[in-house]
Amino acid sequence: MERELIRNFKNPDPVYRSAPFWSWNDKMDAEEIKFQIEKMEEGGFSCGFIHPRIGLITEYLSDKWFRYVREAVEYAEKKGKRIYLYDEDRWPSGFCGGKVAKKKRNRIKFLRVFKKGKKYGYEIVNGQPAEWFNNLPYVDTLSYSCVKDFINLTYERYKKEFGKFFGSLIPAIFTDEANFISSKPPDSEKVHYFPWTDGFEKIFKNRYGYDILDKLEYLVEEKDGFEKVRYDFYRLVSELFLENYGKQIYRWCEKNNINFTGHYLSEDTVEAQVNAVGDVMALYQYMHWPGVDHLGRNIKNPVTLKQCSSVSNQLGKERTLCELYGGSGQNFSLSERKWIGDWNLSLGINFFCPHLYLYSLRGCRKRDWPPTISHHQPYWNCQKEIEDYFQRLNFIMSRGKFIADTVVIHPVESGWCLSGSGSIKKIDKYLAELTESLLENKIEFDFGNEALIEKYGDVKDGKFLIGKMAYKYVVIPSSVTLRENTVKLLERFANEGGKIFACRDFPYLIEGRKDKDLLSSLKEKVIFFSSYDELSRFLSSERDFEIDGDGISHIYIHRRILEDSTQIIFLTNTSLKRDVKLNLIIKCMGKVWKADPFKGEIKPFGVEIENGMVKLNLDFPPVGSHLLIFEKGKKPYVKIEDNKKLIREDILKGWKFSLKNPNILPLDICRYRKGKRWSEKMYILEVQNIFENKNRKRNVELLFEFTVEKSLSNRKLNLVIEEGEKFEIYLNGKKVEGRIKGWYIDKCFKIIEIPEGYVKNGKNILILKRFFVPPKRKNTLIFKEGGTELEPIYIMGDFSLNFKKSYRKNGIYFMKDFSLSNPKNITEKDLNIQGYPFYSGVLTGEKEIYLDRLEGRYFISFDRFECIAAKINVNGKYAGCIYLPPYQLEITEKLKKGRNEIKIEFLSSLRNIFGPHHSKTAEPEYVVPSSFLKGKNWTDFYSSVPFGPGKIKLEVYSDGT
Repeated sequence: MERELIRNFKNPDPVYRSAPFWSWNDKMDAEEIKFQIEKMEEGGFSCGFIHPRIGLITEYLSDKWFRYVREAVEYAEKKGKRIYLYDEDRWPSGFCGGKVAKKKRNRIKFLRVFKKGKKYGYEIVNGQPAEWFNNLPYVDTLSYSCVKDFINLTYERYKKEFGKFFGSLIPAIFTDEANFISSKPPDSEKVHYFPWTDGFEKIFKNRYGYDILDKLEYLVEEKDGFEKVRYDFYRLVSELFLENYGKQIYRWCEKNNINFTGHYLSEDTVEAQVNAVGDVMALYQYMHWPGVDHLGRNIKNPVTLKQCSSVSNQLGKERTLCELYGGSGQNFSLSERKWIGDWNLSLGINFFCPHLYLYSLRGCRKRDWPPTISHHQPYWNCQKEIEDYFQRLNFIMSRGKFIADTVVIHPVESGWCLSGSGSIKKIDKYLAELTESLLENKIEFDFGNEALIEKYGDVKDGKFLIGKMAYKYVVIPSSVTLRENTVKLLERFANEGGKIFACRDFPYLIEGRKDKDLLSSLKEKVIFFSSYDELSRFLSSERDFEIDGDGISHIYIHRRILEDSTQIIFLTNTSLKRDVKLNLIIKCMGKVWKADPFKGEIKPFGVEIENGMVKLNLDFPPVGSHLLIFEKGKKPYVKIEDNKKLIREDILKGWKFSLKNPNILPLDICRYRKGKRWSEKMYILEVQNIFENKNRKRNVELLFEFTVEKSLSNRKLNLVIEEGEKFEIYLNGKKVEGRIKGWYIDKCFKIIEIPEGYVKNGKNILILKRFFVPPKRKNTLIFKEGGTELEPIYIMGDFSLNFKKSYRKNGIYFMKDFSLSNPKNITEKDLNIQGYPFYSGVLTGEKEIYLDRLEGRYFISFDRFECIAAKINVNGKYAGCIYLPPYQLEITEKLKKGRNEIKIEFLSSLRNIFGPHHSKTAEPEYVVPSSFLKGKNWTDFYSSVPFGPGKIKLEVYSDGT
């Protein structure tokens, strides 16, 4: 085993740490920037990508902007951290916050095709202006000069300010969702729009020998030969985008010693990428660290990730990035982080860009594709452990070379032929099914892109080569076309004994044109498969390992080989619910090591020996994984029987529970003054929208109501109001002159004391007055200093909440008609039903246990786990943090004979305080800004997720290893 691997596994270079999108989204402040860098370090992050996002007030790319970037860069240097750049104001990259499109020649162009009698007419039009692009359209990314302007305005400016840090303190710059479809007008039955740029017609005619404007009907109708015209059209569009956007920026980064990373728009399917970027795998060759995004709380569509990692494998790119977790919701748990993170690692991702770390939660910012994975979260001081885990895995999964015998020819060029046709969906369906089947059957494979095969492909010694990878098997999925060069290479490969497998939907075109002779010759050398299982049996027949057991389809495998032939083997359970037990049989002798990414330890792993082969028994709890190192030819460690058996299990009763934070009630329904009257009751974000649309400065009055039961009438309460210092506040007709006592969650959430005697029994009327200033420049997303954002307010204090109506759906609570009541004694039951449905913070449980003697091994465990994490202290010493199945922690070494004090802190998330509260969908797979708006899915009930300790158990096991 390489010594460098062992030495660096414990403490890898910080470059392997996750680098979140650090959302700069308000008026920036130097001290806050430093504070957040320290908080990122506490949470195990690098300093992240400085990402301008919605809500930014400090002018993008202004001198003041660069002054704050310099503060961040210099403080990161002081702390020994990496910090990363991002090349746009929001996204998609290329428009420079609107600066590039100020030149009319730089505005994105489309070929507008329309029916004119029996013929088709056309005109060249610009894209539609939009608020997102600051009242301009997106830009012409097919144009060299346009992209050059973007580079000069953005990249050159960063170079001028920070070029000396490129490649060291600042390793990389992120480009995000560049494309050639943004600002496209919608198609209709009679009008269609296609990507265009100045000079396209001439370039097309020089390359293909005919005028595309004479073939417009072939772009719209499926006439005989339409595949060839569409193939030519989208191939040229793809190549122009590659040359003028991807390659041009890559070369600039190469010249200036900074890694070009990020991802392109719509990588997920053939259909999507053809329409938006043309050919995403070809683009990855011109990224130092290619990347993708994977949004939502799911592990869907591995095709996206495999496309990217395949290019990295073939071209020897050390890092492969994924922007991940965005839209997963505020209660996205640490176990779900591991679930999605491990899935990414198994598919070849080794650089994580978590989405996102919000600088500010003020106004609309808190709803920007949650979760915020930041110091605002109650669980923040427990998250470094999972990030240390990912840092070590990202390090080790960047070593060596991916092991794969199979390459699947990617059918994106069939997508060029079928763009606009319903048949393209069939290509995507079959590709997705094939990919899932290969992964579930542990077939290690890459995708082969035909543009890259033409450039980097060869056949040698019976292997099909693409760059640094050599494959024994080639698979042709459902496709309609292949390149002539690909067919000729496949002929050579077959003639040298290589095996080619294909489904029955065999290509019938060469580069979009009919060529029966060339394809017939290849077809004779192909092995056709009738099912994916049959294909997997073919491909696995000669591999050097086997896996058997129940539920093994949930297990994904990723293997890498080092220069000394040592293998890295990573296996992960992709199920959130199921345990998996399996046998891994390696078909030779060797020594196995178990690497623990949580502790940074590498220890010998005991195996069984059968017929000269090594057999490993592996158990996977839900989202569990194993990282193994195999040294071929070394003497193995023989497995020692594990005698660990459960002796007894005690439910620990008599806990004393307390809340670290006060209770909270959000008020998001109000009336606003309309002259002498009050409006009907409205959702506060609707009120904000009304005043924004009027786009004028004015005085605003809002009326909120809350109900207090008699028992609480004399209790002191607080208000929590964003920018509370800017409001005049009246409660039951009395002006609230209460002092600001501090802040809650975010520094803009001011805590305002309500004087004693202001709160009355029954209905309380709260009126807020302030001067409203539109927060944005008209028709743009340029936020102004001093702008107003009307948001929910909160009642805070020592109370519980009663509710008149409630129901439960899919484990989620829905309640309405709240009243403030006396606080309750907290029990092990869910806090929601005890009157704390919006509580966000820490619940502490304390208990004393008495042990006559110490026997065996002691574990704390839970019958259900309804929090993000649980921190456990025993006898005043930290014992560990529980956040992963099977939700069990050994505390043996912290116990003593006699009395023992156990303290558990249950940590929640921001979900129950910030919502979305009014969605009928209990826990949506994607939580996006529109999830918080009033629409078809709206309910007047308030939803909240479970939070509570449940039954806590002490398990005692016999001594075993």
